[in-house]
Amino acid sequence: MQNIQFADEKNSQPNALENFEKDEQRRKEEANINAQPFLAKVMLRYSDDGSVKGQMQLTSSNKKDAVFIIRNKLNNTIMAIVQVPRGHSEKIEMPVGEYLIEYAQGDGVWQGLGEFWGYGTHFNKSRLHHSVYQEIIPNGTRTHGTGIILDVEDGTVSEDISKKQFVSD
Repeated sequence: MQNIQFADEKNSQPNALENFEKDEQRRKEEANINAQPFLAKVMLRYSDDGSVKGQMQLTSSNKKDAVFIIRNKLNNTIMAIVQVPRGHSEKIEMPVGEYLIEYAQGDGVWQGLGEFWGYGTHFNKSRLHHSVYQEIIPNGTRTHGTGIILDVEDGTVSEDISKKQFVSD
């Protein structure tokens, strides 16, 4: 006799969709366990050798927190990591030079610099020119810095990058 299974019978093993749903639920629970408050934070990595410095302003969007990485354009080393809560700006002092700015934003729960916002994290690299430079004026010099403003028309032009690129030194 042939064993026939009807569509309305409950299968004893979960299907692929149910497994996916369980994995997603487990991931959300882990994210909530690892949740941390997102706080403004500035971490600098350059020697204070007395060189001329200028301000760079980093502004997050009104909708998302952001983590900015400022890299030395010549050797790609990380000079600063700056966490900026949504709708805020941070001004930092950087030595005269050329810089690359990368940033991460996410919709999930903040889990720290290891996991960021989990699967909802997006990593980007600004394609604009960022620098701190001096201008000679009649009575001496003036220092200028170019930063970044997220989610405004003139604020940034960016490209997607991978998490691996973002966290590499």
